[in-house]
Amino acid sequence: MKKFNVMYRSAVFVSFVAASLLLTLISGVTAEAAPSSLGTVKEIRSGKLERQDQGVWKAAAAGDRIFARDTVRTDTSGMAVLSLNGIGNFLIGPNTEYAVGEDPVNFKTVLHRGFVWFKSVFAKGARMEISTANAVAGTRGTKFSVLSDSEGSDVCTCNGSVAVATTTGKMMTVESGMYGSVQKDGSVSTPEKGKPKVEMLWQAKTGRNAACLQCHKKGQKPLDL
Repeated sequence: MKKFNVMYRSAVFVSFVAASLLLTLISGVTAEAAPSSLGTVKEIRSGKLERQDQGVWKAAAAGDRIFARDTVRTDTSGMAVLSLNGIGNFLIGPNTEYAVGEDPVNFKTVLHRGFVWFKSVFAKGARMEISTANAVAGTRGTKFSVLSDSEGSDVCTCNGSVAVATTTGKMMTVESGMYGSVQKDGSVSTPEKGKPKVEMLWQAKTGRNAACLQCHKKGQKPLDL
């Protein structure tokens, strides 16, 4: 009986040690997999901003943290600014769903729909991509916007240069002060000067370009972040 008790206590001890090691390993994996904080919601200019948390959309407020791989969205009147450390500021337009990246050196993001205007503060050698349904816009540091909807994807460059590659293999470079479009079939237009384009939008007042006209108001300087 004494021998049995010793063996029983030994088995219990070994089981306890094994369980402790397993919990330690699980905790280590969980901690490693936890997304890092990238920055905050700088401001909400209008409407509503939501952040997806474990599959559930939750209202976001100014000052809330933004994490790697987060997805955010705005309602039909939403305008919000994200400030991401070492990456830049993002103006999120109305009716937009946007997934931020993870690696600040190779910051790959996805614009599921809507409008994003970006102002970079990249470190030397870093780059960014915004993927849409039919194109990828890449840059190493500039100010530019991307609009994506059922009609295609548009890129407008305020400063710098943006390289655009379509899913059909077409290439386009949108330089400073230019506006380029990728049609829904993957064809590209020749980039045109941005200022006449904005003047045309003032006249047309198309709902598709409402986010552009929030910053480019007739007779006023563009709003900055």
